[in-house]
Amino acid sequence: MKLNEKDAIWVTSWASYNSGCSKGGWFNLDKLADLTNEEIFDEFRKMGLDPDGFDEELVVHDYDNYTGLPYYELFGEPHPITVVDFYRRLREASSNTEDATLIFMGIYETQSAEEALQTLQDEELDSWYVLDEDGFTEYVEESLISYDTDRSRIRFYIDEDKIREYYEDGFDDEEDMSEEVIEDLVEYFIEDCPIEELIDSYIDIEHYKSNILMGGSIAEFTVDKEDYYITKY
Repeated sequence: MKLNEKDAIWVTSWASYNSGCSKGGWFNLDKLADLTNEEIFDEFRKMGLDPDGFDEELVVHDYDNYTGLPYYELFGEPHPITVVDFYRRLREASSNTEDATLIFMGIYETQSAEEALQTLQDEELDSWYVLDEDGFTEYVEESLISYDTDRSRIRFYIDEDKIREYYEDGFDDEEDMSEEVIEDLVEYFIEDCPIEELIDSYIDIEHYKSNILMGGSIAEFTVDKEDYYITKY
């Protein structure tokens, strides 16, 4: 998710709106973000607005939203400078942090609008990071590997029934397949099997993922029908 240079706002004034005038128009946010406030007002004047007089209560009445940001949910019908300042901050953050817009959306979706805006204002979007589905799976597998020397911490997620089936299928003589023997083999397998093989074939990764999400250190959100996961460094 990248900040789109085509995002725009429809600017008029409450006085013009209430009097039925059609003064105002579309303004590209990326272009406005390059200007000072007075230069922005000059652009409004070119559209027939009078920011120093009749149209002093400027207002945004529509958004041309190519990025997919929740402009209206964040601001409603604000003064246009409010939106320009927001766009400018997010553009600057994006120049320093590749996933800044996606991170902003992640905080907005999983925390609150207030938290997202405050994080942007404090220039702390880079204290968060976002993972896609493959990245989250890799994160989870690395977490499991870190427990290689203490497998009791991941015992709950190991499919012991599948390990039993592995040994039971290897017995030709059913008399040798006592429950005690099987249990000993299962314990031996859990302790000595390479952790990568456990992860690939005998650990319920999805269950482990769901418990990580329930723990609250990582939160899931969706943008453009794609699932992402956000956490702090």
